[in-house]
Amino acid sequence: MALPQKGVAYDFYVTLVSFADPSVFQTNPTLATGDFKISKDGGAFNNLATLPVVTPSGGKAVKVSLSATEMIVAKVFVLWIDVAGNEWQEGVYVIDVPVENVDTLPTIDNIWDEQKSGHRDMGSFGEELATKADVAAAAFTNQSNVISGVINEGDNDSGAYTDTASRDNIYWQIGEDAVTGLDVELTFNLPGTSYRPAEFSVFGRYTGNPPASHHQELYAYNYESASWELINDEFLPGGNTSDATYSNEYHERHIDRENDNEVKMRIVHHVTSYNASHALYLDYVEVSSIKVTTPAEFGTAIWADPEASSITVLNSRTPNP
Repeated sequence: MALPQKGVAYDFYVTLVSFADPSVFQTNPTLATGDFKISKDGGAFNNLATLPVVTPSGGKAVKVSLSATEMIVAKVFVLWIDVAGNEWQEGVYVIDVPVENVDTLPTIDNIWDEQKSGHRDMGSFGEELATKADVAAAAFTNQSNVISGVINEGDNDSGAYTDTASRDNIYWQIGEDAVTGLDVELTFNLPGTSYRPAEFSVFGRYTGNPPASHHQELYAYNYESASWELINDEFLPGGNTSDATYSNEYHERHIDRENDNEVKMRIVHHVTSYNASHALYLDYVEVSSIKVTTPAEFGTAIWADPEASSITVLNSRTPNP
């Protein structure tokens, strides 16, 4: 049952003792105008604005509803007397209405997310609770697939960049051009700004031979310098007839935070001596990123959650009669 508040409609339930058998409550009591009366702050008794009802119908509980106007008092007396007969016995219900309303207020800005500068000891309440509870930092890795793939140099022998979304022996096969070589550009989006760079990975193979003069370099677009940056001069070795995983880390400078956390990579043949019989087979391609949640973030997430953002607090707002 909710707590009574000044100037706020209030419901409560009573049971009426049977007149014929005082050991039981009356089932489905008969109620009529004048049976229930109210006295406000010791004043005269008057009929309730709303006649109480048996709830649920046919049961023993009687729901009494007081209007907002009837609740603009410090003390309420509700008296019931069976004026029509002797079906049930009389009784009284007394309510002390708080001078200061009890209200439910959002408290994120008031308590849980109080500015650190406003605390005697620096740090928010949520952070402090997380620390006291010895909540450890947590991290998980996210894998992002290619959202766009372009062959800058070379031939599309079979498949498409969409075939690199799963490891299933279905390839995006790019043939090496005898004149211009091989250059494949791949674009990704990280899930959000809080995800940190991890690795770019390829599962596949490059058949170039001999490996000393035929292998693939890896470039990442550097958004700070607005240029392509060589990050591995022998990312994919040549001469392979079976698939393997090849990985290389990338960095914050390789993420465009202003453009959906975009990451762009290029796999490029490292010399100008090309062979049209060589090909790059891409089965699965991803960039991984790491989401780290600190104890302070745990606290903030908990206290800012809608389910925890309101508590019952006292305030001094008193409605005018």
